[in-house]
Amino acid sequence: MRNNLFDKLDNDDNTLLHRYVLRNHADAVHLLLEYGASVYAVNKYGWLPIHLAAYCGHDRTIVQYLLEFEK
Repeated sequence: MRNNLFDKLDNDDNTLLHRYVLRNHADAVHLLLEYGASVYAVNKYGWLPIHLAAYCGHDRTIVQYLLEFEK
């Protein structure tokens, strides 16, 4: 069962997953994905979490996690 906490949005419609991707917290990203956070959530700019990870040039591990859970 999905936790509604994952669906909470900030002023830019970022989910918790977006926010931890932006902060480059690979462990938190992995945990959120393990518990069902959606890799397909878009913010108000139309960006997925993977877009933010690629744009910010953060840890490749985050991109790998996002791709792994995309399946």
